[in-house]
Amino acid sequence: MKGCVLTMTLQEAKKLMTPEAIDNLKGCVEDTPTVNIGNKITSDILMQALCRSVTNGVIKESSLDEKTIKILNSTTATISEDKFRHILSHIRTKQNNIVCVISLLTGDMSETIREWVMDGTDSTSLMDIYDYVVDHFKITPSIVRKKLQHTLKLTIVNNIAQFVSKCELAKCKKDIKISITTISRLVNMESCLLFAEFKELI
Repeated sequence: MKGCVLTMTLQEAKKLMTPEAIDNLKGCVEDTPTVNIGNKITSDILMQALCRSVTNGVIKESSLDEKTIKILNSTTATISEDKFRHILSHIRTKQNNIVCVISLLTGDMSETIREWVMDGTDSTSLMDIYDYVVDHFKITPSIVRKKLQHTLKLTIVNNIAQFVSKCELAKCKKDIKISITTISRLVNMESCLLFAEFKELI
């Protein structure tokens, strides 16, 4: 009726606010962050795996924290080991069976040479993978310079060769930082592939 004002007491209003009604209200007013990975062009294998897993639903968007969503929405193409551990650790608080499997494959992908399972802890590090790759393929600084000089810029080749030399001389490599891109380049140099994939362990 025109001009009629409905009133209710505070107690009556409280009775209407059931847990289900509150959840519905939250869903209407919360600003749910969205993931847009369209900015990614030449990403490292960890970033590729993260983007692919969010796109295909292996990792739920609700399992991502604000920092990870910002990384995915940016043009950032690489993930450092520390950031990767943080991302994976946070995902596992929501999806505790998620791991990232890094596989060393033959060039035609017909054979898996070795696999590493990463769970967000320091039980497996990128340096562990690097050490295996260098030992398995018998990589030396001179081999790096010889094989990569025609495929990469000279400065990049020198940086990789110097890194291999530094690791050879190091008594302890715990504090030496390495990127997954460097390892991938060494693996590709030997006509093999390094592949990363998030999986839900059953």
